[in-house]
Amino acid sequence: MLADGPAAVETFNADVEAGAVDINLVTMMPGEPVDRVSERLAYLSDHVIPHVKQSQHPSAAPRLAIANGA
Repeated sequence: MLADGPAAVETFNADVEAGAVDINLVTMMPGEPVDRVSERLAYLSDHVIPHVKQSQHPSAAPRLAIANGA
């Protein structure tokens, strides 16, 4: 699925609300220039990930603790 930033946030948040605890992204296509991948990762980091809700599912708790440095 291809989406712009706001659409990706909306989709990911809907997935989290539906019970998703992991979202896996394919960030590099075969033969794609590394610079383009770097731009995509920077965009995700700056414009998408900060707006995705954290899962409140009990199985996500250990991951949240690790992600938060606990």
